[in-house]
Amino acid sequence: DEHSREALRACGVPAPRIHVAADPAVLVSPGPPEGAERWLRESGVSDAPRPWVAMNIRPWYRFGREREDADAEAMQALIRNASQVVRGIRDQLGGTAVLLPFQRMYDDDLEVADSVLAAAGECGALIAQPPAAPSDLSAALARFDLSVGMRMHFLLLSLAAGVPFVALTYSEKS
Repeated sequence: DEHSREALRACGVPAPRIHVAADPAVLVSPGPPEGAERWLRESGVSDAPRPWVAMNIRPWYRFGREREDADAEAMQALIRNASQVVRGIRDQLGGTAVLLPFQRMYDDDLEVADSVLAAAGECGALIAQPPAAPSDLSAALARFDLSVGMRMHFLLLSLAAGVPFVALTYSEKS
């Protein structure tokens, strides 16, 4: 984006060497259906009631896993609200929420998914490790009825899969 272009120029990168382009994730095509079907079976999704809602909720952490004090209250509100959505998917729609943790290195999506499910109580929701290959993940997401997420690449792969999605914003890009 333009902010990145300006940051590179400020670092001394010659302008002719800078090319602003879309994120490569927008070019991902869904992989073969057999891989998606296998993942759906192995993760337990294929046996779950429909509609299926894929969810990716991320924490607000700095690098080094230091929680920002200002975001602690907002994080608890997110967990409460996400747990109500997860429970509503079952109680109001008769379906299944499938939480897909994307990142475990600098901040831990699995930790948040566990917190959301703990707050939701017994409601048939699942946590499933997403397929490693973006094309396989896109093929799997294509089987879902809706995606709800925070991470850009989760949303881009949902877009590539042709599944409707809801983007949850948490921070403006500066």
